[in-house]
Amino acid sequence: MFLIFISGIPNNVEEFVINYLQEYNEAQQSYHADQLDSEATPITHRPQRLQTIAFQEDSPSLYVDAALDHKNVLTGTDFIFKIGHHRAVASHYRLLPGASTPIFAEGQALLHSLLWCLDSQLSPKFVFSDCLNLVSKVNSEWQDHSALSGLVSRIRMLFSNFPEASLHFLPRQFNMDAHGLAKEAIRSREEV
Repeated sequence: MFLIFISGIPNNVEEFVINYLQEYNEAQQSYHADQLDSEATPITHRPQRLQTIAFQEDSPSLYVDAALDHKNVLTGTDFIFKIGHHRAVASHYRLLPGASTPIFAEGQALLHSLLWCLDSQLSPKFVFSDCLNLVSKVNSEWQDHSALSGLVSRIRMLFSNFPEASLHFLPRQFNMDAHGLAKEAIRSREEV
């Protein structure tokens, strides 16, 4: 392993590639673990995570998801604003050009969902994503010199517009409405 120095400044390409591949691998492992969990576990009860974060039936909440279409190089994103866990107030799905890594797509969805809330004058108290790796990065002080780090910084900055909001991981099986609409964004492109 070696670094190329130009004018005394290290070339960060190697660091970028290593971080990129590590993030991709973590996202793939998380995705496969989610798939196994959702196939093996029947959903018959409310998620316990919601009970431990003071979630109530009248809590304003934002549910976010993304879906990738590598064949057509597209990312479908969706956000649903709900009161409580069941009452949908508004939703929006969007098709974005490009299909990068799963964690980057989820980050784009989260960024666009917060912008949508600002534009729509919606104030979530809870924001849910089914990408544990992204939730961990946004909620921590993680940072490096990657494009993902820049996206995470922008997400954190947008959260400052919602002082009472907090970001939480919600397994995909409890985020199926948002997941289905993210896939619908991709299907709507295929029908055109």
